[in-house]
Amino acid sequence: MAWAPVWPGSSGATGGDAPRACLRSDCLTEDYQNGYQLHALAYTQIFVPLRFEAAGPVATREYFPRQLRAAIRQRSRWVTGIALQGWQRNGWRAPRRQIYWFWRDRKGLLGNLLAPVANSIFLYGIARYVWAAAAGAAWLPGRIPDWVASFCGVTLWISILQMAIRTRCSARIYGWVFAAGVPLRMLWGTWSTAPLR
Repeated sequence: MAWAPVWPGSSGATGGDAPRACLRSDCLTEDYQNGYQLHALAYTQIFVPLRFEAAGPVATREYFPRQLRAAIRQRSRWVTGIALQGWQRNGWRAPRRQIYWFWRDRKGLLGNLLAPVANSIFLYGIARYVWAAAAGAAWLPGRIPDWVASFCGVTLWISILQMAIRTRCSARIYGWVFAAGVPLRMLWGTWSTAPLR
């Protein structure tokens, strides 16, 4: 099969026999929509990692603007295209395994609003702990309800599972040296993008 680039984006190449009807250019996130359509039609897809060969890179990473205004516009376009336009075009009717990926892509509609609040509560908790340790006072005025402790434990385990999966996937593609930085990149990603959400 001959490969030819047919649309821009992080998943932008397909074989010449791909049906043109599924290659949409009227999407905010055409690479996402086109990739999903090809997947739904049972076309095989592969991830091409960034590799520097003699003639240059085989693939390129996504571009994210460095200027705040441009970064907000880019992130807004991604959320609108993937979460809202993807929901409008694809709905929720899909095989059970695909439903998870739809949920993962659309949870940002709520998660992006809650992330700054969660980060603020986290910073408050750290500041209160430091103050309590310095003053010799109790960290919290009362007992934490059992349901809050259970909820925190579940979210901790989900975060650990996500980190393990990212580490394994990064190691498989880029090697263990690159994968060792996953925890730091996850923390940096959470804190650096929170103001943009």
